[in-house]
Amino acid sequence: MVLTESESARAKRFALDILKSAYAESSAVSFGGSPDAPWPAIFRLASAESCLAALCDCVLSTRAGQLGDVEPLLTLFRDKGRERNSKIAEILKQSLVHLNSGGVEAVAIKGASFLAMADACSRSMADIDLLIRPIDADEASEILEREGYKLAQQADWYKRLNHHHAPPIFDPSGAITVELHTRLAPDLDKYRISADAILAGAQIGFLDGSRVSVPSDTDRVVHLILHSMIADRGYWQTTMRLRDLMDLLEIQKAGRVDWRALQATFAEIGYLSRAAGFLLTAELLLSPAFRAPDWAVSGRRWADRAVRGFFDPDFSRGRRAAAQLLADIEVIVQNPRRLRIVLLPERLKRFVAARCLSIVNGKTASAD
Repeated sequence: MVLTESESARAKRFALDILKSAYAESSAVSFGGSPDAPWPAIFRLASAESCLAALCDCVLSTRAGQLGDVEPLLTLFRDKGRERNSKIAEILKQSLVHLNSGGVEAVAIKGASFLAMADACSRSMADIDLLIRPIDADEASEILEREGYKLAQQADWYKRLNHHHAPPIFDPSGAITVELHTRLAPDLDKYRISADAILAGAQIGFLDGSRVSVPSDTDRVVHLILHSMIADRGYWQTTMRLRDLMDLLEIQKAGRVDWRALQATFAEIGYLSRAAGFLLTAELLLSPAFRAPDWAVSGRRWADRAVRGFFDPDFSRGRRAAAQLLADIEVIVQNPRRLRIVLLPERLKRFVAARCLSIVNGKTASAD
């Protein structure tokens, strides 16, 4: 009996071939516009992972010769993404002007950083993320509100729970929200990744001639891994997203990532195994377009499972409930106040609180 690969897995393999062809230095890697490409499944995959325009951009950049009838559709998706991003770029520039005029220094992070570091950017983004110093949080919100920005919702719990960003605030046109971050991870602000350190090491990008501060490429990879492995719970659920792989390839393209400094950062904050697993998984999926640093070999066990789960989601489906529980426990231990909003049954919340009480008390005492 011959087992056939699922349509989803085939779409992922083709998507990876597209990325390798677009980013690998070796000319031996070529997507070639295969007529067997399952385009509907590829489009569904990229759309679900919010990277449709960027993936289409990669296909078109390979100059594949056999795209046929699908080429106009690829061009349409790419151009629509670029058109939307050009409007977002204008809002980003204006937001930074308002903040800088009020004496608040900010750097563009996540999707906004790609706008300032690439021409005709097609990277999808749902909002504009800016990093500011914690001491400037209230002042920054007041500045934007005076300029006509409006809170998307009245949510006092952001401040009560010491959330890593303020409530989303709509720009005056109502087109997109801005999130003012005071730290990269939900409950993590160590010296190496504090807002002060990131602002001090920021590089300069440009939007139509306007200077925009962006974290160093090393800090951008730090944030990418933190977001994927912690905020999106990828580590506990052994998952890797196509969009994160694309972001990693785009950041490392310029060759400015300091992999030793990255290792030191994750060793300091206690998440070296997560960084190693993320980077080695990226190599296993993207080689030769991406090579992980030597120290990432320690993440082999996690990476092997993540690669299998990437192509076969059912492989890790059975452990997702346990992974969700472990991720929730981690959130509670890092910030006990989050127990109020973790989506667990009340009896289970009490059980978790009781089991982690000594750790929680220790965290609270040290915070005081």
